[in-house]
Amino acid sequence: MDINQYIGAFLLKNRYCSLPGLGVFDLKRVGASSQSAEGKVSPPMYDITFNPVGSIDDTFASFIASKENVSIANASNHIRTYCIEVKDLLQKGGKFEVPNLGRFEMRNGKIAFFQSNDLNLGVEPVPAVFTEIKVAAPPQEEAKLDYSYTSSGKSDYRRKKNLNVMKFIVPAAAVLLLLVISYFGYTYYQENKSVSPEEATPENNTPVSVPQADTQQSSTPLSADTLVPTTPVDTNVNKDTSLVQTPTPPPPAPIGKEYRVVVFSSTDQAAANAKSQKWARYGNKSNVIPMNGAFVVTIDASHPLNDTTKLVDSLRRFFNPKGDVHILK
Repeated sequence: MDINQYIGAFLLKNRYCSLPGLGVFDLKRVGASSQSAEGKVSPPMYDITFNPVGSIDDTFASFIASKENVSIANASNHIRTYCIEVKDLLQKGGKFEVPNLGRFEMRNGKIAFFQSNDLNLGVEPVPAVFTEIKVAAPPQEEAKLDYSYTSSGKSDYRRKKNLNVMKFIVPAAAVLLLLVISYFGYTYYQENKSVSPEEATPENNTPVSVPQADTQQSSTPLSADTLVPTTPVDTNVNKDTSLVQTPTPPPPAPIGKEYRVVVFSSTDQAAANAKSQKWARYGNKSNVIPMNGAFVVTIDASHPLNDTTKLVDSLRRFFNPKGDVHILK
C-alpha cells in the first residue's frame, strides 16, 4: 500500500494531514497578486506548512481504508509502518522525497519539510493588459406616428350609465329571488304541516250517556201507614263486561337452549377479566374460565332454533371478528 499517493489527495480535501510520529501537514491557499510595477499578475497557489509535533487522528486512516477497501485498523498499521520507515531513512540518509509534494530533511536533529515547486503547476506570471472598454450607446427607436383617434367621451358616458343601472338591477334580482324562495317554502309548509291534537278525532268517539239516579223527593208527605219497608239493594251486581274486550297477549317467543360460547382467549388473566367485565356491563352473561394454561372469556347465549352455527357467527361478529369463537363443550 503506497501511502505517498494519498497524502496529496487528503490534503486537497481536508486541508491537513496527520502522520503519527512525523508531524502534521497544513495546506493554505494563497490568492492571486498583482505587481503594478512590472504589470504582472501572480496566479493563486498552495502553501504547505509542516509541524513536527504529531497527533493521533484516524481520519487519514479512514480515507485510505475507503480507497483501498480495507479496514481502518489495517490502514492505520500501514500508516504507522510508513512513518517508521521515513524516520529510519532520515536517520540514515538525511532526506526523504514525497512525490509531487516536497521532501523531508533532518535539520539540527529535527524533521523539516520543504515544499516542491510542482505545486504551482508550472504557471508563470501573466502580464496584465489594461484596455479601455467603450460602451456602445443604446440604439434609439424611431418615433412612430400615432394614428389612433381621440375619444369623444360618449363611450365613457355609456359605460358609467351601464354601471349605474347594474347597481339597481342586481339588488332587485336578489330580493325577487328571496321572495320566490320564501313563497314556495311557505306553500310547502302549509301543505305538509301535521294535524294538531285538538283537530284529531278518533274513529270510535261515540258519546256514552251515563244514567243518573232520580234524586227528586216526592211532594206528597208519607204517613206512618203508608210506609213500605224498603228492600235492601244488592250492590254487588255483576257488571256486564261482555262489551269490553281485553287484547290477547302475544305468545312468548321461543327460547332455545343456552350454550356457553368461547369468544376470547388470552394468557393474561387481567386482560381476560377486563374483557369479561366490559361485556358484562353491556348486559351479557360473561365468565372467565382458566383452560390449558390460558384464560378464556365465555358468553352464555341461546338461539331460538338452536342453530349453533348462526349463534357462533353472530357472537363472532360482535365480540371477536378475527379470532376463534366456538362453543365450549
